[in-house]
Amino acid sequence: MHIWVFFILLMFIIYALSFTQPDRVRRNRFVLIGTGILLFLLMGLRYPGGVDATRYCAIHEYFTESGSTVSVVQEHVPLETGYLYYSKALATIFNSPQALMLSQALIVVLCSYYFISRYANDAFLAVLLFVTIGDFAFHLIGFRQSIAMGVCLLAVPAAERKKWLQYGLLLLLAFTFHRSALVFIPFYFLIHLKNQKMWYCLVLIGSVMLFLCIDLVLSIGNEIRNSNYSVTQEFHWKLRAAVLFFLLVAFGLSKTNTVKEHSNVLPVMLLLAASSWIVSCYAYSFVRIGFYFSIGASTALANAISLRRDRMERLIIAIVVAGLAIMLFLYMMSGRMPYFFFWQNPDFSSQFNPEVRSY
Repeated sequence: MHIWVFFILLMFIIYALSFTQPDRVRRNRFVLIGTGILLFLLMGLRYPGGVDATRYCAIHEYFTESGSTVSVVQEHVPLETGYLYYSKALATIFNSPQALMLSQALIVVLCSYYFISRYANDAFLAVLLFVTIGDFAFHLIGFRQSIAMGVCLLAVPAAERKKWLQYGLLLLLAFTFHRSALVFIPFYFLIHLKNQKMWYCLVLIGSVMLFLCIDLVLSIGNEIRNSNYSVTQEFHWKLRAAVLFFLLVAFGLSKTNTVKEHSNVLPVMLLLAASSWIVSCYAYSFVRIGFYFSIGASTALANAISLRRDRMERLIIAIVVAGLAIMLFLYMMSGRMPYFFFWQNPDFSSQFNPEVRSY
């Protein structure tokens, strides 16, 4: 818990130091570089806690020690081909599985910060809200999906410019890391639809209808995938309700949720994140959909605050929202596994057995 408090304090120190820069553009650049390095170190030097990350590191060590091919491993491990080639390439260059954590941290930071630098008016507020309410915690456990999300964020400018081939190729690349990247397909069409308000209402109504029929949807999904997508626990009810409140505040505070007034990127991402989180209040597995759009939602909220014309009003709202977001983040992290640096825990080399098909 203390590491997260210290992390937030360091972010504010970097923000205070940014005022040594002469203008807003340079302050934003200073904040992005400073907090980016901090976030990269925090993510990259972490011990790979959780079942998935630990097993990915074990696969990395198996590649390193056995020199096995991707096809051999894929016979026993039902993972996407792109990710296995990625793991194999890293194992060829680096013996330590910590290279997985470092490379994932680098991809997440570069892609997320590219998005923030392109669409955020106030870099610090956007980064702070991305960390505190933007499903940052999922980056620590959703290893493959966080890489897929980063690739999807690189595809957003292509969607804006209607370069469908470039957009499709990037989504295909993301799909080779995690199949859930397919949820990003509708985004291309939604940002170019006319009569946006009508479509916003339809999406919200659809999410409410899905919420009301979620038992049927889950039962069908369970039969198709032979899985058990159970309903959420009380902890997730509170968490999703709080995050949804922030998103609705963003929707109500601002007439324009992006620096580019002609762009529909942030309003659409905000809407999709809010819709998926409405459903995830009941079925937590739907948070995987909102994960792809949460950075757009948090950036929209940051812009909704920073673009307020009245300076005092902007300051008061920023303090209140930032304070509530930090409390939400610390509450959320207190319910997860404690943070460890990679040198604080034993290794995991024996946890992957290619003969165990149930993996």
